[in-house]
Amino acid sequence: MADPESLAADAVVVPHHGSATSSSAALVRESAPGHAVVSAGYLNHWGFPKPAVVERWQRIGAEVVATGEEGAVEMVLDPGEPIRVQGLRSRQRRYWNAYD
Repeated sequence: MADPESLAADAVVVPHHGSATSSSAALVRESAPGHAVVSAGYLNHWGFPKPAVVERWQRIGAEVVATGEEGAVEMVLDPGEPIRVQGLRSRQRRYWNAYD
């Protein structure tokens, strides 16, 4: 990669739902995020995200959150604070009561 510093990120959306070829070792290493969000459906036919892809992101220290497990995912950005990634399902089982 010509300029690895240009890929540095605090958070990423994992490419192509976490498919087997979605996240090269170079992409993972050079972006080195603290958070990796996977947009993939619950119990999807293709088995995304692939376990090897999740492990690849986790090995560099990223917290991996998948929408198939967590439902809606929210990134909370507060000035001077680290990014917080929160899944709605783990906080509120019934999304229709989220604001009661």
